[in-house]
Amino acid sequence: MMSKRTLPILIFLVFFKAVLMGQTDEVKRDTCRIIALKNCKADSVLLRWAPSMPLAWNHAKNVGFWIERAEVPDSTEANTKGFEKLNQTPIKALSSEQWDNRFKNPTRNSSVAKALLFNTYLEKSKMATDLESIIDHANSEEMVFGFTMLYADQDMEVAKALGLGFNDKTIKNNKEYLYRIYLADTSNLFKSDTAFLYVNTNEIDKVPPMRAPVVEYGDQQITLKWLKSKTQQFNSFYIQRAENESDDFRTLNSAPFVKISTGGEKGDMISYTDSVENYTQYTYRLVGITPFGEKSAPSFPVKVMANDQTPPNPALIVKVTEVEKQ
Repeated sequence: MMSKRTLPILIFLVFFKAVLMGQTDEVKRDTCRIIALKNCKADSVLLRWAPSMPLAWNHAKNVGFWIERAEVPDSTEANTKGFEKLNQTPIKALSSEQWDNRFKNPTRNSSVAKALLFNTYLEKSKMATDLESIIDHANSEEMVFGFTMLYADQDMEVAKALGLGFNDKTIKNNKEYLYRIYLADTSNLFKSDTAFLYVNTNEIDKVPPMRAPVVEYGDQQITLKWLKSKTQQFNSFYIQRAENESDDFRTLNSAPFVKISTGGEKGDMISYTDSVENYTQYTYRLVGITPFGEKSAPSFPVKVMANDQTPPNPALIVKVTEVEKQ
């Protein structure tokens, strides 16, 4: 038998499902999706979103986004309140001056994101990585867009500075909310979708555990492999290594490891190859990073040893010839 509380919730959600279906019917090739995620904490709800194409990002960083919230009604409420804006002005990327004021002690993430946002070049420094070197030479709109979204995923504060993150601190316990996020101003160049997120404040989101990698050894190298499809909650990773039964793990990559799998890789496999010494035992583990910049607990450690793979020389066949005595 359906409870009194269940009925209004179903009516409320069915109504907005109809709205979403109506939007889907209008989706065309030039429609920009707004991809959104939520992270419910005990005292707040973190929201992350991003446009699905570079053209929309170039527009969005100037006009910003509106965030609205509606409370899912329960059986004690006679009327349903509509959506209410959570931000008084559109949330958009900071200006250069605002960025410097926000990040008085710049991090690698904030420095790279600023360079991408304002199309400036990074100075070579001790903080530079191969990834940042690629960004320096990026001349395509798609690549700049992709790296900008990547760095937003590494750091929630950077995401907020880019106008792609928000922390709702006005939530109440035992409540259910529906959020919607959309562009503050339309464009004649594309259509924009609206993102919807449902949150139950009694359901706290936790960072999931990271799966242990599969290891393969070779001559002076060890390869770690894991399935992207099994670690979708994470967008990048830290690889940690310890030697000779030690518990002193060292992180091998200074910047989070990101690899886009090619279509030819079976099972959507991600791999990382480490150069090592033969006949030394190594222990590896992975740490996943979520789009909110949160780190998982380390995966279960796996032990492996590389060895010399050089095949032995072929046997030398010696023919014995009997020599007659004189």
